[in-house]
Amino acid sequence: MRLTTLVILSFFASTSIANSASNFDSREDREIAMAESAILTSLMIVSNPASQYLCSKNAYVCLGPDKSELGLALIAGKNSMQSGKALANIMRYKLDGALSEDFSCYVLGKGKSMKAYLLKLNPEEMEKNCNIEALRILKKHQDLFDRSILPEVCSDQNEIKERVQDLLISIRKSIKCNPEDF
Repeated sequence: MRLTTLVILSFFASTSIANSASNFDSREDREIAMAESAILTSLMIVSNPASQYLCSKNAYVCLGPDKSELGLALIAGKNSMQSGKALANIMRYKLDGALSEDFSCYVLGKGKSMKAYLLKLNPEEMEKNCNIEALRILKKHQDLFDRSILPEVCSDQNEIKERVQDLLISIRKSIKCNPEDF
């Protein structure tokens, strides 16, 4: 029952973002909004105590590629102002493990072109926006999520500032990831 509920939640969360994305000006804006939604809902599902171990209980739940990795790859794969800004803004989400490494590698792969986007970030606004996005989903699906997952999903201002500084230093040093590593 929980499996079905989470699959339905994931679909509705993505669909609601997709529907609201129809208000955007371009196809790229809609794609970026859907990719961001995929990342956020994936993080919320993984952080939710009721759904954390679904993969171990039912292999069908986690079959195929991860939505958050696909969303990140879609945003990073584009070479436009919107995608550069969106990629930098992904830091509002608390990324860990492979997703965090991929994020860093995508940013470093774009090199100096990301510097301007990173310097324009407002960590306070980013934290606030992430919380608003997550609360919107929580409110719509109160029976599935606990508000206590917010700190596990949204980066705080200090985390964002530290990550920006680390990335700027790496960009300045022209550090790149080994393409075979991700």
